[in-house]
Formats: sequence, structure tokens, C-alpha cells
Amino acid sequence: MSVLKGGGLARLAYPTQVISLILSDVVGDPLDFIASGPTVANTDQVLNALNIINKYSLLNKIPESVISNIKATSTSNDVSCNEVNNFDHVQNNIIGNNSIAVKNVAKVAQQNGYSSVILSTRVEGLVSNVAIKYANLANEICLKISGGETTVILKGKGKGGRNQELALTFAKVLHEMKETHPHMDDFNIFLLSCGTDGIDGPTDAAGAIGHCQQFENVGSHLKPYECLNNNDSYSFYSKFSNGDDLVSIGHTGTNVMDVHILVICRK
Repeated sequence: MSVLKGGGLARLAYPTQVISLILSDVVGDPLDFIASGPTVANTDQVLNALNIINKYSLLNKIPESVISNIKATSTSNDVSCNEVNNFDHVQNNIIGNNSIAVKNVAKVAQQNGYSSVILSTRVEGLVSNVAIKYANLANEICLKISGGETTVILKGKGKGGRNQELALTFAKVLHEMKETHPHMDDFNIFLLSCGTDGIDGPTDAAGAIGHCQQFENVGSHLKPYECLNNNDSYSFYSKFSNGDDLVSIGHTGTNVMDVHILVICRK
């Protein structure tokens, strides 16, 4: 129901030239998804909204005023692909995204003598699956960098964020893999996962560093498996090694998704 989203801001500004500087926090940088595309032509049919409402039987659960507004818009100002041609006064520029962040991480790594490789800037999927993929990539001495945004399935009532959960899940997978891959004992393997906005979930940390010692050198008061099952990674990292594996940098004032750094080096 916004007058600004879906190109609304650009339409209000017409015919004044619009220059939009965009920070992307969406995988793949689709302009119409970032901040709901206030300066990007909306190519969706308005009736699509009604189709979704009907598909999920939501008609009686949504205020009548909303339904009336959608129907009125669909008959008076239906937006089609032809609207793209009406945005000649708009110039959209992506000035920050995950790709830029990851490339700069690789640049700093090279400057500090690390052999590094960029894996991807489109990492998506469940934390449990992504952790396994990263653990399987820990097979050569190198610094591997990627970025994106993972997903966590909430099972418990603990405190944490997707980056801390990814780090701790990676530590678990790595610990369990060592039973069948004893050569891993010859290497130090770490995964840093953190959000570029400096905030990971409802915590004061940006993320954490995961390694198999978190499932090996733990006291009886630390129960990493229980913490994972309760989505309580922050509580674990706050207590383990006096919180040294938490990444706390404060709010950065920007957001270009998450950065993952996998480090493999010989002991």
C-alpha cells in the first residue's frame, strides 16, 4: 500500500532526473527487491497480489480496505512491463554490495601474504547445509572467501544469529568429520562468519569464528550440541574462551549481507 515502493518515488519525482545510490543487501542485486525498489519500475501485475491472497485463502484475514485498494489499483493503474519505458529519467547506481565487500577482503588478504580465492557472493540456503559444504572445502592450504545470506530454522528459544549458528554448526561438522578424516589434525581450520552491518540477530555481535576445538576443549558447563538445538549460539560463544571467538565490531551503519572466510593452514 506504499506510494513510494515499486517505483513510486521515481513516479512522484517525474519529470525531474533521479539519481539513486543503492546499497544492496539482497543476493544477486535485483534492483526491484532492494528496499522494495522505490526508483525501479515495477513489472508485476497488481492482480498477482490478489492471486496470492486467494491461493492461501487469506481473503477473510486481510482488512477490507486493503482488498479494496488492490482492486481499485488493478483497474485504474495496473502496472505492466510497458512501465519500464517511463523511467528514462531515473539512473540507478549500485555503490555497495556483497561482491565489493568480498573483493576487498580478498585484496587485504593478499596484502597480508595469504593465498586467497573467492568462492561465491551468492551463498544461500540452510545453515546446516552450508556448514557441510564449507567443511568439505577444507582440503587445501588457502584462504577461501564468500558471501551471501543463510537461513536458520528456529527450533528453540535461545539467543543467536545466522552467522553465529553457521560458525558453531561448522565447528560441529568439522569435529565429526575428523573421525573419518584423521589428516585434518594436521591443519588449523577456522570459519569466520559475520554480518557487514555489525549485527547478527538480536545480539551485540556481528558473528563468530568456528573451529573444532569448540566441541573438544569444552568444560562441563558448556554444551555446544544443546546450544545448537536451542538456537543458542550466542550463549555458547559468550562463555567459550571468554568470548574470544565472538566477532564484535559495533554497528557499521551499512549492510551488504554476510561475509564468510574459511582459513586452512598447517599446524
